[in-house]
Amino acid sequence: MSTPEGLVKRAIMGYLSVIANCEVFPISTIGVYDASQNRYRKSTMRAGTPDLLLCYKGIFIGIEVKSKTGRLSDSQIEIGLCIESSGGIWGVAKSLDDVRAILNRADLRLTHTLTDVK
Repeated sequence: MSTPEGLVKRAIMGYLSVIANCEVFPISTIGVYDASQNRYRKSTMRAGTPDLLLCYKGIFIGIEVKSKTGRLSDSQIEIGLCIESSGGIWGVAKSLDDVRAILNRADLRLTHTLTDVK
């Protein structure tokens, strides 16, 4: 059975899979189950890395997926600030509406950038 956060992530992945010019890379910082060794192998991902990394219309986006009651860790906030300060977009998604808002921020940035070019 999936966790509440897992259900939200699955819905978001389904939604993003039909968005044009959007490539999604799901991330796991938990590790990978190795059936041959009957254990999880430690992830090489940095703790706090967003659950979903996207390239949307050429913009880097990190989305941290949370359940309705989920809270961010300090490392998640730190990486989010790093993404934003590097020119990417970062956001927390507890619903599809949150994902739409994050993508709208990217669209606004593109519109602003295209308006500045003369």
